[in-house]
Amino acid sequence: MPLTQDDIRIVQESLPAIRNHLKPASLNFYENLFKIAPELRPMFREDLAGQGMKFFSTLNAIFDMLSDPDASQAEATELAEAHSSLGVKAAHFAPMRKALDITLAETLGPDFTPEIRRAWLNAYDEISAKMIAGAHLP
Repeated sequence: MPLTQDDIRIVQESLPAIRNHLKPASLNFYENLFKIAPELRPMFREDLAGQGMKFFSTLNAIFDMLSDPDASQAEATELAEAHSSLGVKAAHFAPMRKALDITLAETLGPDFTPEIRRAWLNAYDEISAKMIAGAHLP
C-alpha cells in the first residue's frame, strides 16, 4: 500500500512514544529478528545494544525525513550502500519488517493501533524500496 501523508503524520506522531522505550525496544528488535531469521545473526556485531540503538536512531532519522522524498531517498541510498558491503540482500528486509512489527507491538502495547501499525509498515516498505533500488541490492 502506498505511503500517504496521513501515514507520515501518524509515524511522526508516534515516534516520541517509541523513543521513550528506545533502549529495550532496540534489544527486543534483534531478539525478534534472530527468532524469525537466525541465519542473519552472523551479519551483526556482538554488541546488540549498540547495534539496536544505531538501527532505531537511523530509522528515526529516515522517518523524520519522510516528508522530504529527496532527503529520505538520499539517506536511504547511502544507508543501503553501506549495508550492501556487509552482504545485505533485498530478501533480508522481509524478516526485518516482521521483527519491527512485533517489536513495535511489544513496545507500544495497546497503543499500537491498527492505524499506527499500517502507517509504520507502509513507511518501512517505502524506505525498504528506496534502499533496495538505491543500492541495487540483489
